[in-house]
Amino acid sequence: MNRKETIMAVTVLVFALGLIGAIFLSSLDKPQEKKENTENAQHDETNSDGHHNSDNAQSIGEIVDLTNESEVSVDIKDFKYTKPNIKIKKGTKVTWTNQDAIQHNVMLDHGDNSNAPHNAPKPNEVKPDVFAGPLLSKGESYSFTFNGVSTDPYHCSPHPYMKGSVTVVE
Repeated sequence: MNRKETIMAVTVLVFALGLIGAIFLSSLDKPQEKKENTENAQHDETNSDGHHNSDNAQSIGEIVDLTNESEVSVDIKDFKYTKPNIKIKKGTKVTWTNQDAIQHNVMLDHGDNSNAPHNAPKPNEVKPDVFAGPLLSKGESYSFTFNGVSTDPYHCSPHPYMKGSVTVVE
């Protein structure tokens, strides 16, 4: 190779490395999403990042009185909690089961009125006395026993417009 060809080869190499570096750095600016099995997932209106629009926030509706049950099951299906607004007795165990192909969870509201997605606890970080479940894949469940009288509004951490509430009475 002569000097001109060497300079051209080095220039092309530097340009290619710069392009690869720019692509890598731009990927660091974006939040990393967890891998989700989205095959055959049912979606309604979505925004540019593929998430459901928060304008379609779930209405939690009327309270369903389940005070005569010691264990309650709630499915998560079609980006909604099937019984989003329940009243239970103190000591009742509530189990949420994800029926969607997309991961969901349940987590006590933070009180900051934020509709921004945020991290759910990892399975090894879940505490029996803290109402915050891990991300659940299709068919997985999370249970929490409510031991105190309270009203506990909750949401799905990656989809905070999915809302529910548990009212606990004596």
